[in-house]
Amino acid sequence: MAPISPWFSTHYGPNIPYPKNFVFQSNALWSTRWAEILALGPRFVEIITWNDFGESSYVGPLASSHNDDGSSKWVDGMPHGGWLDMAKLYIRAYKAGRTEIEVKEGEEKLIYWHRPTPKGVTCSDDTLGKPNGWELLTDEVFVVALLKTPGTVSVTSGGVVKEFQAPAGASLHTMGMGVGKQTFKLGRNGTEVFGAVSGRDVVDRCVCGVYNFNAYVGTVPGGAPDGLVDKGAMGAC
Repeated sequence: MAPISPWFSTHYGPNIPYPKNFVFQSNALWSTRWAEILALGPRFVEIITWNDFGESSYVGPLASSHNDDGSSKWVDGMPHGGWLDMAKLYIRAYKAGRTEIEVKEGEEKLIYWHRPTPKGVTCSDDTLGKPNGWELLTDEVFVVALLKTPGTVSVTSGGVVKEFQAPAGASLHTMGMGVGKQTFKLGRNGTEVFGAVSGRDVVDRCVCGVYNFNAYVGTVPGGAPDGLVDKGAMGAC
């Protein structure tokens, strides 16, 4: 069975039975793994995991009824539903035995993700310190374009604008992550098709006073709202 996971970041201290404080260099893993799955065509595929909030590897919606073991400090306000939106097209292609996805009319979208802070931010009130492996990460914004026909993807990160020529199908694009708003647009022939601003700015401070190496994931046009997004976005702890 071929496993596929989008992210890994955890920040538990000695106040719980399973202290652990480390990250994996995930970056564009969700995109590259799905491409490998289609190329390899394994008999079975397992997404790891649906709701592991504590290790930031969830793809399902945030659940308000989930018992909080402290993970809310890096999970609330950090939806991953966009990864599931992206996976639907890959799952369809995998079941059909295809090596590339097919984007049908009405299915075009941009899936983006980024961390809430640059890796160099210091959280002086966080006694755990930075998670092991933090230096392996890169300060980047990631965008996957899922298009029926080619288009121009425009990304603005912290005031810096970069454009990418995206082909039909799925394509991955990255740029340096800057402090400020993160904006994503699709255009054709000089006209904007759709666009949106990320629900979470990149900031140079520690929200909730802790290191947060989780990812904020969004879909353009937007998908269904997540019940805990507003709480975290407002900085409630």
